[in-house]
Amino acid sequence: MKTILITGGLTGLGEAISKLLDPTEFQVIRTSSRHENTDCHIYQWDMTQEGATKSLFKSLKADGIQPDIVIHCAHIFTPSNLVFSVKSDQFARSLENNIVPTFDLLKTASKSMSRKGEGKILLLGSLLSRRGGPGKVSYITEKNALTGLALAFSNELSPRGVHVSILHPGLIDTPRIRAQMSNEVIQRVGEKNLLDIKEVAKKCIEIITLKEPEIIYELGENQQW
Repeated sequence: MKTILITGGLTGLGEAISKLLDPTEFQVIRTSSRHENTDCHIYQWDMTQEGATKSLFKSLKADGIQPDIVIHCAHIFTPSNLVFSVKSDQFARSLENNIVPTFDLLKTASKSMSRKGEGKILLLGSLLSRRGGPGKVSYITEKNALTGLALAFSNELSPRGVHVSILHPGLIDTPRIRAQMSNEVIQRVGEKNLLDIKEVAKKCIEIITLKEPEIIYELGENQQW
């Protein structure tokens, strides 16, 4: 049985993935930024807190847990604004909240995987980062930075049996997406082209079960931007 750690695993795509994983094949451990969780399989990981990754893996080690697979779904969203409305300190804070913790997560998780000679890490990007779009400069930059991390870590770690991949899905049909996106954007993307969350979750599981996955994947190529 493989132990899989899913960040942001209580909602959205992380939750959908955890529900589809076969419990006879995977022990599922999830993280949340909330403080009130009492489930023994849910650990606190707040990306905005310094030292959060170190504390997370210290807790996992104390409980005898060593992830074989990590799926990183957690992301801190910033308000959408056109570039001339985004202040430099806001832009820097957004990168600090999302990219530095991801680097820490990759570095910490891959160390034990490298010692074992096997492991997989899957990052969640966005098709928007590959095609661009208005009002999303921070988000697009962050997701492209995740691609850079996937490429850099994979290049160094794949010879050691540790594979790092990133999946760039298009817009997923969820209540949150519909609340965040205007009807104009959804119509431009194409109502019928919105992705079903279960299909995206299945794709994530497919990637982490491949013996030697590719580094970059895209899903939702029919969406228009």
